[in-house]
Amino acid sequence: MFKNKTNIKRIVATSLASVVILSTAAFAASKVYTKQIPATYGRIKFNYNGVDVTQDIESKYGTPAFISGDRSYAPVRAIADLVGVNVRWDAATYTAYLTSNTTNTTLLEQQVTMLKAENETLKQKLKDGGSSDSDKSISDLEKQLRKDYGTYERIEFDISLSGNSKRADLKITTNLGSSRNRENWNDLSERDRERFIERIVSDIQREYKDCDVDGYLRDSDSRDDLYTFRKDGNRSIDFKTKSGSSMKNVEKKLNKDHDRIGDVRYIEYTVKDDGKDRYTITGEVDYSKYEKEWNSLKDDKLETFMEDIKYTASKEIGGRPEIDVELKDGRKTLATYSRNDRFKREY
Repeated sequence: MFKNKTNIKRIVATSLASVVILSTAAFAASKVYTKQIPATYGRIKFNYNGVDVTQDIESKYGTPAFISGDRSYAPVRAIADLVGVNVRWDAATYTAYLTSNTTNTTLLEQQVTMLKAENETLKQKLKDGGSSDSDKSISDLEKQLRKDYGTYERIEFDISLSGNSKRADLKITTNLGSSRNRENWNDLSERDRERFIERIVSDIQREYKDCDVDGYLRDSDSRDDLYTFRKDGNRSIDFKTKSGSSMKNVEKKLNKDHDRIGDVRYIEYTVKDDGKDRYTITGEVDYSKYEKEWNSLKDDKLETFMEDIKYTASKEIGGRPEIDVELKDGRKTLATYSRNDRFKREY
């Protein structure tokens, strides 16, 4: 328990005078002789940092401290080990060489100084508003994204990135009021547009592993969000919505393009937003008026018709909506086409 001590600390010893050890010292008798002296054992106790180490010293070195006259005597090596001092005994000259062990002390002091400096730096950063090295990296990454994706398929984009290595906010804007941007944008397929966003998000997560990314792609001219998206960690990116068509506009489009099937006419549509990018489209059919015409429809033709309804609505809503289509006469369900592309005819 006495080795590798880093600081020389005070030793409390009952009836023991203070001992001062210099960096390097050598003790030797001027001449060697033998002398008998009276000694009293058992009175001297050693206490080191609040712990009684008397028994440890006596059992380790086999020589207990003692008192003779008005002086106290203790093994030099025991005291030296206790306070972290190196001892070398030269039997030829009867000399004990004591050298202070400052290596560990110096290293520890350097580490303490470094930690104190780091602590002060962190305190200052928090005081200044919580800026950190990761904020600078976000700024550098934003510059790189602008360089790599500022122009894509001859369309000009502005990219803004904020947040930190755990959660990033990505804002992509383009001006579709520009004829060049608008024409090139319209030439892109839905998948090409999504792929463009996915590449940017992928670059962010390559820099910050499993970082959550939220954002949008916005037309600065109309201020419409063409896409909003979210990617949580290593999950697939979720394209939530594409603005530009309200539910009323979707209904208007369906009533124009899908108001009849065969001789069944005047189908009217309503679109319900069920939340979480899910929608229910209901087409009202006057079954009592067109019962004969309805019953003459073949299943494959009706299934294709309802699939087209779903496709048109999906393009109008944008993104990857989940859509259920139903054709009804009041409360009577005539046919359904689910979000999982399952067709079922009731009548």
